[in-house]
Amino acid sequence: MKKIILASMIAAAAMFTACGDDDNSTSGGSGKLASCDVKVSVGGVQMAHTCMEATSSEAAKKECEEITGEETDEGMTMKYEGTFGSGCPSGHKKTCTGTRNGIEVTAYFYDAMYASMSCDQLMKEF
Repeated sequence: MKKIILASMIAAAAMFTACGDDDNSTSGGSGKLASCDVKVSVGGVQMAHTCMEATSSEAAKKECEEITGEETDEGMTMKYEGTFGSGCPSGHKKTCTGTRNGIEVTAYFYDAMYASMSCDQLMKEF
């Protein structure tokens, strides 16, 4: 279970990094949001769900394309599915906001395991 938690945190970290590295961001512009909704599953069972919103649609779309795929570690195959959109779904348990390289991002965590963690803890793991 720790590997799944770590994998989902790495996926969320990648979303923050992708937003921060986008030189063509629209931060401070129209305020229109783009999102990358990421679900991690093992054996067809969803294990983690995170979503990131930012004003950089290019960064969010790129992240969704890069995160989608499968990774096998110690015989366990984790499937990452990123969906690009214009906002994150409701029902999240934890919300964290921050700025990366001048781009404001909001991350939503949908699993109960994140509810007790502080945003500082989550960000520290990234």
